Amino acid sequence: MPPPKTENDLFFISDIFQKINWLSKAESTGVPSLSKKTINNIKVYVPTFKEQQAIGLLLKKIDDLIALQQRKLEHLELQKRGLLQQMFV
Repeated sequence: MPPPKTENDLFFISDIFQKINWLSKAESTGVPSLSKKTINNIKVYVPTFKEQQAIGLLLKKIDDLIALQQRKLEHLELQKRGLLQQMFV
């Protein structure tokens, strides 16, 4: 297997692959599977490496912000549960 191309930003490429509806391309009715030919026939438009880096960095920052907000929400839900337990003791 050849090494991956270095002119691709991993955050950008990862996001593209997550957006592809892989199940719609499944080739069998039992266990979903894809052939190399099917995967290679998927058309993806890729900008220049510099643009990929900028887009990848932006998407990573958004993912980090979402994760931070989820942690804050979980913390607030724990506080709410604790306060409700204290109210009805």
